[in-house]
Amino acid sequence: MRNYMKNNKGITIIPLIITIALMLIIGGIGISLSLGNNGILNKSANAVDIYKQAEKEEEEHYDERYLQMLSAGDDVKEIKNDNGTKVATKVYDGNDKFFVLPEGFYYVGGTVDSGVVISDNSIDENKYKGKSDVGKDLIGNQYVWVPADGVNLSYRKHEYVTTAANTEGFTDTSSTPDTGNGNWRTFYYRMYTDWTDSGANVASVAKYGGFYVGRYEAGYEDVADGSTYKVGVNKNTGSGVPLSKAGVACWNYISQTNSKKIAQNLSYESVTSNLIDGNAWDTVMDWFTTDGVNVNSSTSFGNYYDNRSTVPAGTIYAMHIYRSVKSGQTGSAGWLVASKYKEAEESFTAGGGTSITTLEGLQQYTNVTEIDTTTYSYTTSLELTTGAVEDYKVKNIYDMAGNMWEWTIEEGKHNASSSFAVRRGGSFSSTGTSDPACCRHGNAGVGYAYISIGFRVSLYINLQ
Repeated sequence: MRNYMKNNKGITIIPLIITIALMLIIGGIGISLSLGNNGILNKSANAVDIYKQAEKEEEEHYDERYLQMLSAGDDVKEIKNDNGTKVATKVYDGNDKFFVLPEGFYYVGGTVDSGVVISDNSIDENKYKGKSDVGKDLIGNQYVWVPADGVNLSYRKHEYVTTAANTEGFTDTSSTPDTGNGNWRTFYYRMYTDWTDSGANVASVAKYGGFYVGRYEAGYEDVADGSTYKVGVNKNTGSGVPLSKAGVACWNYISQTNSKKIAQNLSYESVTSNLIDGNAWDTVMDWFTTDGVNVNSSTSFGNYYDNRSTVPAGTIYAMHIYRSVKSGQTGSAGWLVASKYKEAEESFTAGGGTSITTLEGLQQYTNVTEIDTTTYSYTTSLELTTGAVEDYKVKNIYDMAGNMWEWTIEEGKHNASSSFAVRRGGSFSSTGTSDPACCRHGNAGVGYAYISIGFRVSLYINLQ
């Protein structure tokens, strides 16, 4: 398409200047007979200089005009829903690839291949225009276009083994990879045939050629050094509006049931917001692999217990302590949840496993009043605010590996009476090899809420 446009620009400044130059030369022939050849030469030289300058300006501004021309035509500019209402604009990124910009949102930066970022705040518009890598210093909620056009990338869920299960209990508790799926891992899931997804978004993706996923894990609200009201409190509610911004506390302690409700609380007119579904998650995983990312062993790009990436100074974090029972002792293992968030005064190494041996060390992070080093061992695990580490970004999307497990819409049954939900991607308390980005885990009920489980919002352009 780019070559076609280049060959069909119509009358532009360059041929116009050439025409004027020729007219000047021809018109000056009569005068040159009396003034000599210098008149013609001077006029020709001036015309050449003007032409070269115009050519330079033409090249400098071509790409911008090219994008404008592509999006200005009636066949590509307006996208209407089934009711004839404009809901989006089809925009080309300069590489013959398009994204669909919903009404009420603003292009921030990125390309279709690197991840187009949009915002719901006009202040962010074009802040990283033409750049593949988009920064985090933005005001609005941000989402990334996933180009699931059915040709280069399909909106689909990986198929898993469908062997019948023992309906009375967990028949498969191993981490043995499934075959025929790129060896993607599943837990408490592989043997079950009754897992379902809503399927509500298939038609939208097919019509518009993609969907949007939250750039960040769902955020609770702004967080500051020393704040205590977001750590260790129950956020398991169906009310409130999730954020998709950098540097905010993850919305954890929430069930899959309430995650679905919260994800739908965004009041956008041109798109429908939902909890991310199984199709969308697997599509993003497939998209990551086009960049050579190994989603089946993702320690290198996620906040896991065993990752040792550098956390920059100024990052807000919570350090949770896991209390495990020593060999030969009797006790109750469990989390000692951080009592407040802290701001890193200098950069430090991420990950977990640091041993805590003194009460003073323990009280840096928790409200525990005593320590029993005879019965227990105390080790750290690090919860980060959204988008904290650049190493944890792929396609301009942060933390789809590690930090928080993320609920999806997918549900199933392990027995006749209980409904279970699927969570994806691992957490700060797991490893990138055992719980990689592609991992599907289905042993928790739809009403279960925990310190290391959050969620992510996705957007689908409205059909009506």
